[in-house]
Amino acid sequence: DVLTQESAIIRSPELLHQWSRVLRFQKGESVILLDDTGFEYGADISEIGLKEILCKILWKNQCQAELSVRIVLAQSLVKNPEKFEWILQKGTELGIVEFIPLVTDRTEQRFLRKRERLEKILKESAEQSGRSRIPVLHDLVKFDEIFGKYDFVLIAHPAAEMKFSDFKKT
Repeated sequence: DVLTQESAIIRSPELLHQWSRVLRFQKGESVILLDDTGFEYGADISEIGLKEILCKILWKNQCQAELSVRIVLAQSLVKNPEKFEWILQKGTELGIVEFIPLVTDRTEQRFLRKRERLEKILKESAEQSGRSRIPVLHDLVKFDEIFGKYDFVLIAHPAAEMKFSDFKKT
């Protein structure tokens, strides 16, 4: 796909199928395009072909859908891979910008399955929720390697005396 200040050319087979067959977009319809750098573009579809869709860019704005804070979720792999996919989907919808899959002492799953599928879930969840950036999926990390890399780390524990609501924005 190609995006300039004046036009966009969509060549992705997945998007071509979605736009022409699923959403049934027609010439002249308006769309909003996201570039994964924080910008959104208003555009009109000027041509729909079998191998590409052409759009005329009408405006460009900084997307307001992203949170003002960067939230990174370090999540232990779970036994059921579908649950980890659900965590990625819902986390993306909530505004998480990076996911770090963890292996802990009690983790039963020791490898990240179907990375391509997981990244597709992140992309589609970001599109669905109107986000201008697709979250980053890091490689698998051991639990003790996470410390020292971030300014602030919260660890959820069922017996903790503090709640998340006890924390104030500084």
